[in-house]
Amino acid sequence: MNATVTGNTFTNSGTGNELFARARDAGTVTTLCLNMSANTVGAGAGVLDLDDVGELNVQQASAAALAAANGIPAGNVVITSGAPVFGVACPAPPL
Repeated sequence: MNATVTGNTFTNSGTGNELFARARDAGTVTTLCLNMSANTVGAGAGVLDLDDVGELNVQQASAAALAAANGIPAGNVVITSGAPVFGVACPAPPL
């Protein structure tokens, strides 16, 4: 799956992280290519949780670049498992 996520506002009304990206579908290992930028995450203090259970590719060059692209501190991109691959060009979304 390819996901381009841009121009959104994410707020967690409970506890925990605002966003959780996981390369998995109903127990089947899959590939996810994530391109995420220009979002408001937790009013600029949100947390992005990356879980590389399958194959998680991220278009931004690093976890710090992903955080900067979404206006959150670099330490707020958390990798909970695996090793996401950064700097992968995700396909452009259809027009």
